[in-house]
Amino acid sequence: MRHVIGKFVVEKMETQNLRCQLDRDQLLGVAGELADSQKEQQELEIEAKDVAARMKSRKEELAARQQRLGEIVRTGYEYRKVDCRKVEDYELGRVMVTRTDTETVIESRPMNAEASQRKLLLFHEDGEEKKYRPVDEIPGDDEKAGGE
Repeated sequence: MRHVIGKFVVEKMETQNLRCQLDRDQLLGVAGELADSQKEQQELEIEAKDVAARMKSRKEELAARQQRLGEIVRTGYEYRKVDCRKVEDYELGRVMVTRTDTETVIESRPMNAEASQRKLLLFHEDGEEKKYRPVDEIPGDDEKAGGE
C-alpha cells in the first residue's frame, strides 16, 4: 500500500528478513522442533537401511532362482518327488523299484540279508489280524502269578 506524503515523498510498507532476538519460550519451541526433526531423520535412516536390506535379500533370492532355473534349462532335467512301486520278491531274492509315472524300472538289486528275512504276521483264518492281551489280563491267571 502506498501513501503520498508530499510532492516528492512516498511511503509504502514492505517486509524484510531481519534478525530478531528470541526469548526463552521461543528458543524452547525451536529446540523442540530441532529434536523432532533429528528423531524423524534417525527413523528415516533406520527405514532406509531396512529397505536396503530387504532389497538385497530379494536380489539374492532372484539370483539364486535364476541360477537354479538356468541349470534346469542347461541340463534339460530337474529332480521331483515321484511315486514309485517297490516290489520285494522273496523267491528270487530281489528288490525292484519302478516309477509309476513312466513304468520305468529305476532300481533292481539283490535283497540284503536283513530285508530277506520275512516278518511274521499272525492272522485269523478269516484274514483278520490276531489281537493279543497282556498276560496280566488273562482270566484265571491270578493264582499262577501269586495273587490271592
